[in-house]
Amino acid sequence: AGSHSTTITLTSGTHKKTVVVSGTAKNPPLTFTEGWNFSESTGKKADWMTDYTSFRNMAFGAGKLYVVNNSSEILILKAQTGEKLGALNMTGVEGGTLKVIDVKYVDGKIVACNLATTAEGEQVLKVYVWDNDGATPRVLLNTTNIGSTVRLGDTFNLQGDLTNGTLFFAEGKADTDTKVVTYAITNGVAATTPNVLTVTDDGTNGVQFGLSPRVIPEAGGKFWCVGQNYYPTLFDPEGYVMASVNAEALKSECAGNTFKAFSFKGSSYGLATTYEPNSTASERLRKGRVVLLDGAAGWAEASNVGEYPSVGRGTTRNTSMSSGVEVAVNGTSGVEMWVLVHNQGIAYYKNGTVPTYSYANPTDPIINVSASVLNLTGYVGGENGTGIMTVSGKNLTEDIKVTLSGSSNFKVNKTVAS
Repeated sequence: AGSHSTTITLTSGTHKKTVVVSGTAKNPPLTFTEGWNFSESTGKKADWMTDYTSFRNMAFGAGKLYVVNNSSEILILKAQTGEKLGALNMTGVEGGTLKVIDVKYVDGKIVACNLATTAEGEQVLKVYVWDNDGATPRVLLNTTNIGSTVRLGDTFNLQGDLTNGTLFFAEGKADTDTKVVTYAITNGVAATTPNVLTVTDDGTNGVQFGLSPRVIPEAGGKFWCVGQNYYPTLFDPEGYVMASVNAEALKSECAGNTFKAFSFKGSSYGLATTYEPNSTASERLRKGRVVLLDGAAGWAEASNVGEYPSVGRGTTRNTSMSSGVEVAVNGTSGVEMWVLVHNQGIAYYKNGTVPTYSYANPTDPIINVSASVLNLTGYVGGENGTGIMTVSGKNLTEDIKVTLSGSSNFKVNKTVAS
């Protein structure tokens, strides 16, 4: 794919003519086939589902799909089949209007947040981290300072990593200029006081993304915002509009709250959730789907090259606005895509050749430790350096034994078993 040029030279004796030939090579249209589809439109349900209303956000990683279910648990699924592998340990996950609502996969760890609102008084906004599928969660962020917003946590995002990075949130309110709220992470500790930025179209007029807005950070301080009332829009670091996705490509239906860009075989694509177009107010938010966008000409000129499924995912209105898209690119061989629309369903699609994932047996013994490295400082003839490491296990047939090797200057003072 890309632009190419060459020259053709014609000669006859001393006479010569040169012709410049240029052209653009395009990849064949990217299309997806359905792998599985648990939704109202198919009537199919997985064993772990009671109905289509319980799941509302998801994350993909290492061949697994992590799905927030009933705002009380995070299920672990085989991503290519939808089969349940298990669920994350929810010990200590509590508080907020909903104790868990969104989830991310970051460098082998699972990260999730709750929903905090001020409707019933001051609430705590929390972000949790699971170091692996069998770990007990630890708290990364715990704060009552939600930046003078009334609702925070419908979605979240992370730029950087869990050692040094930034957590991104946006206030979810239908009739208020949207505020982007960020918490810095420094040396693994999240600040409890946020930075707050109100997004505007030109520095003067605020932009109202409505319910369940999502922020997607980009390089250089730029960020996308997506929500109920506005097409996916890119902002500069000051919060001013830079560009919006072509409304025509989304058939002028802007209620989706998810946008994800990716590259495949040198071509730029995007995925955006949306709903049946040209609907009346009472019929909106039905037949949720994801639109595949060709971004070769830029997002403001993006074109619609496919909708999955074209008939929509269900007819129950998604009044929470919650939706999700995950994508995994397998080099130049293929692409995988997962689509979730709250109240309507969840599905998997693929193009080309996709990886084969392997999974640990859920009954295999597991030992979890809270830290793989402990750095201690002691003083000769003075105070000893101390550190705490939490150890847990699953499916073990014997007690865990602690053994030290190397320098004799270290010792385990106390071991507590439960």
